[in-house]
Amino acid sequence: MEEEELKREKKEQEMEEEEIEEIRQYLNALNKNENKEERLVYQVMDLQLIKYRGIQTGDIVPNDKVAMAIDKSIEGFIWLYEKGYSLEKNIKELVKDEEEKLHYEEMMNAFAVLNDFMSTHMALTR
Repeated sequence: MEEEELKREKKEQEMEEEEIEEIRQYLNALNKNENKEERLVYQVMDLQLIKYRGIQTGDIVPNDKVAMAIDKSIEGFIWLYEKGYSLEKNIKELVKDEEEKLHYEEMMNAFAVLNDFMSTHMALTR
């Protein structure tokens, strides 16, 4: 009975991995360098999938520093979209308002935490 349970769990995990791969293929086909909406969808979903997989594997704990950095980065990408900065390269130079500069800096600090984490956890992008 236990062996049958293990087989069922393994099959479920394989099916889930295939479904996640289909989402990744869809995301990779988006025109994220020229279309700001597609870029936002890619950015948000990519980070959500990383967080989801990280929680599954135990590499990310809900509400830990990395999970909060992902949430703050997602919030930041939405903010960039709303402000019209999604496709811009030198955002720091474009932001003039002091409050916006602070917001952008907070977003970039969170993104740096995420990048540091991802340097040793790239497998979560699969």
